[in-house]
Amino acid sequence: YNWFAEFQRGRTFLCDEFREGRPSTSVVATNVDVVREMIERDRHMTYRKIQAFLGIDMKAIYTILHDHLSVRKLCTRWILHNLTEAQKHARVKWSKEMLKKFNRDRSNLVYNIVTEDETWIYSYEPESKQQSKNRRIILHYDNVSCHTARQTVDFLSKKMSN
Repeated sequence: YNWFAEFQRGRTFLCDEFREGRPSTSVVATNVDVVREMIERDRHMTYRKIQAFLGIDMKAIYTILHDHLSVRKLCTRWILHNLTEAQKHARVKWSKEMLKKFNRDRSNLVYNIVTEDETWIYSYEPESKQQSKNRRIILHYDNVSCHTARQTVDFLSKKMSN
């Protein structure tokens, strides 16, 4: 967008100008409330179910879910992305209660507690591509299949053991 030309023309503000046209009938407060209730009842709600119930298009559903309700799909469930103030206070209250409990008992178990969000932590390290390549030697010459002749296999196994 050429802002310089707009200001040369006499424009003095950055907000969108009024334009005529049909107002939005899909993304309205009533539809936002209905979608919120549907998600609260069933966290596995799909776009198609919402569309069938309300009769609005997918773009409007996307706008309602992501811009108005701030939810996102995680493991086929709709998860609130932003916590409300009440939820934040409840988490702080619970954390303080746990700290009091562990301080009262003089326990070191508090150090065994791990908190996280949606991050997945795996308890193993998969081997890298380089590690998997270093297991054995396969000879390819001019795009022919790998050498599986007994003499070649014996020779390679001797060389690998040395």
